[in-house]
Amino acid sequence: KTQRNSSAVGAGHRHAFAVVRARFRAALGIRAGGRVLLTLEDDGLTMTNREAALDAAVARARGLACKYGGGGGNEVDAFLAERRAEAARE
Repeated sequence: KTQRNSSAVGAGHRHAFAVVRARFRAALGIRAGGRVLLTLEDDGLTMTNREAALDAAVARARGLACKYGGGGGNEVDAFLAERRAEAARE
């Protein structure tokens, strides 16, 4: 079922922010102050639980690594550790 709600958007000193109602955060599994993945599309903006999106991407990458690389996904784990370290530094 589609749910809609208007929200405030603003910018702080270093980061932009959006106010997302608790029921929407709960539906996405996002804590207050949590990070999300925003995707700009032709007709709007999509907000996704960042951890869930990362987990799905990891699963897809591991599947491809196993299928084409034969390494069992170890390359994926190394790559992800590097990306997580970069994200933590941001």
